[in-house]
Amino acid sequence: MKKVFPIFLAFVLCLILSTSAFADISVSDDKMKEIILEKYSFSEDFVNDLSYEDLQKYYKNSYQILNSTKTETYIKFKYDMSEPKKPKEISQTKATKKEYELSLNQPAIQTRCGISSGYDCIQEGWVKLETYISKTSSDEGNVSARFQWLKAPYFKETDVLAIGLNSNFSPVPGTESASYTYEIWDGILRTISYGIASKRDSGGYAYKIELLDNLSASFPFGRHSEIFRGYMQYDFIKISEDAKAVDAFSHYAHQETHKHLNVSISMPVGGGFSLSNQTKFDILTGHAQLKW
Repeated sequence: MKKVFPIFLAFVLCLILSTSAFADISVSDDKMKEIILEKYSFSEDFVNDLSYEDLQKYYKNSYQILNSTKTETYIKFKYDMSEPKKPKEISQTKATKKEYELSLNQPAIQTRCGISSGYDCIQEGWVKLETYISKTSSDEGNVSARFQWLKAPYFKETDVLAIGLNSNFSPVPGTESASYTYEIWDGILRTISYGIASKRDSGGYAYKIELLDNLSASFPFGRHSEIFRGYMQYDFIKISEDAKAVDAFSHYAHQETHKHLNVSISMPVGGGFSLSNQTKFDILTGHAQLKW
């Protein structure tokens, strides 16, 4: 009996551990999202956009969260639509969420560009940029950025989404990912998942995102929805013992042309960001800071 009891105890322990592991694996997507929303500062839209792999990652790390923060930046564009297929940007200004919500109730501007065209001369475009930082230990954390066109963009070529860090912190290679969701003329949602970043630099990581794929490229001016959104994320590590805060600088570069450009990206130490052919892009920036 003395030998049987230790064997029985070991069996029970293994059963408990196996059951716990199975229970963790069997957690539903909705439950994981609920816990992530409780632990992080993420928006509900961001959590709903997470790929299954990133959903599992954030759920797994949710019990290690020590602190988190977020910021939102709204940008309003004004376009001259005298030539509907070649809109010209008039202005780009930072705005608030309240200003965006008020714009939804404002009547469309009825200034006509002429009898022949019948188009409104001036139209607005809106985009939101979210920036997140989470602290998972005394030396580690995670950053993420998300863009969302609140009104479909006129130009749909190669855009860039990037996150830079201040010099006291460094990205962890292999932890990055990105996802892009869009809808075109047929009403079907499409999601593209990205692995290794398009650019790994000393100051941060960046992804090139094609707003239109080969299927939708034939319909640049056809019927489409307002859905054009994406996010990226990666883990980081503290590299300076003197670090008092981590700064995340998000960058969303939107190409203002219908000509496809193959851009090169630079992200030096400190979170800066630059592109080749930079004059062809609107570069929107966000910033979040978390005390360390």
